[in-house]
Amino acid sequence: MTSYAQLFATVLPVFLVVLLGIWLRRAGWVKAEAEESLFNLVIKVATPCLIFDSVVGNAALREPGNLLFAPLAGFGLTLASFGIAFAGARATGLHIGTGLRTFAIAAGLANYGYLPLPIVDAMWGSEARGLLLTHNMGVEAAIWTGGVLIISGLGLRDGWRRLLNVPLFSLLAALTVNLAGLGPLIPGAVMSAVHWIGLMLIPLGLVMTGVSIQPHVGEWGSSSRPGCCSARRRCGCWCCRCCSSSWRGSGRSRRS
Repeated sequence: MTSYAQLFATVLPVFLVVLLGIWLRRAGWVKAEAEESLFNLVIKVATPCLIFDSVVGNAALREPGNLLFAPLAGFGLTLASFGIAFAGARATGLHIGTGLRTFAIAAGLANYGYLPLPIVDAMWGSEARGLLLTHNMGVEAAIWTGGVLIISGLGLRDGWRRLLNVPLFSLLAALTVNLAGLGPLIPGAVMSAVHWIGLMLIPLGLVMTGVSIQPHVGEWGSSSRPGCCSARRRCGCWCCRCCSSSWRGSGRSRRS
């Protein structure tokens, strides 16, 4: 079972790399003008490569239950989180125009991208990474449907158009190759290149997370804006949930 020390050792490198990104932006080594280009590299190049590398040859993603349940879980749980956060915000007196929609999105959306990837890798291995990436497509679908309706009032057609992106197409292509058993037909040199490019997603994505939040770091301690409040509450709940899971695991280990 996972102990407190193992959990801390797994999570700590993630935040160290994010802190590096914050420092790089503050030191001026990564300029604001470079953010869009680097994010394009992360989302349109490294992410598809990591998806392809994680899905092709993954036996767990040949099981119909995993293929169906993983994205449905991401979709359903994210929509439920939006709904709970929306109801909670209304119960505290927020309404449209004073941060109701911002709070619902900020509190309801989990860290489903760069943060959990290295943690899942460390705790459950590369096969679980493929399941996480498939699950994340369900989260994306919830963002561009329910999330778009909450934050902007746009129609479902506009949201679905945004869902049609490079990571989605790469996932569909990788799942097709995996289900058809075509992975062995891909030249080893190609898969090696895909693997190498995919490896840079997690460190570069975490660095860019730090780069993007650096201009807002000073707002966290003092701001009462809904986004900052919801972020603080969500981080606190996440820490409590991790400690609770670790405590339950160590408790079961002692009883056995």
